[in-house]
Amino acid sequence: MSIKAIIFDMGDVLIQHDDVQEHAAVQAMCADPVDAGARIPQLIPFDRVHRGECTFNDLFRLLVEEVGLTAGYPAFVAAMTCGFGPPSPGIAHVVDSLAERSRLALLSNTNAVHWSYAKSHYAALLDKVRPHFVSFELGMMKPQPEIFRHVVAALGVEPKECLLIDDNEANVQGARRAGLDGIRFRSSEQLIAELEARDIL
Repeated sequence: MSIKAIIFDMGDVLIQHDDVQEHAAVQAMCADPVDAGARIPQLIPFDRVHRGECTFNDLFRLLVEEVGLTAGYPAFVAAMTCGFGPPSPGIAHVVDSLAERSRLALLSNTNAVHWSYAKSHYAALLDKVRPHFVSFELGMMKPQPEIFRHVVAALGVEPKECLLIDDNEANVQGARRAGLDGIRFRSSEQLIAELEARDIL
């Protein structure tokens, strides 16, 4: 059965994104940056943030209380979005080529602040990859099988008619366990080669 729907991840597939840069920027705004650097990875409940169970306001208050974050909330948000870079090299061409042949969609483990930033800064690219499925709105994350079942049902296709393109191997394997095909993204050139091998491009 041929692929009818291609589902893109956002961070480090469509758009380059550096979590380390964001964490370093937040660390630098703490009373003791060295202590904060050791504690922040253990304190930030990213799974809860990405499932929409913890807001950025909650996160901000946690860091103020636990590691002495000295910046105001707007500066915190700016730090937590400073890791966004340009679209991945060549990905816009890939998206344009696929849009002529297949239905496209986006499925991202993300939070409300990152999603708002992405929509306002990369609208031209994201508008080509619709509909959008984002974890904080759905209350579930990749690689949970439930999120793949939700997306497949919403798209009105069979799992075996869907292909996930994701930079995270665990998400690719989760998609495959749910009956989808999956490609781990490393570069647009590698993606094109794998799509051509599947007769999708």
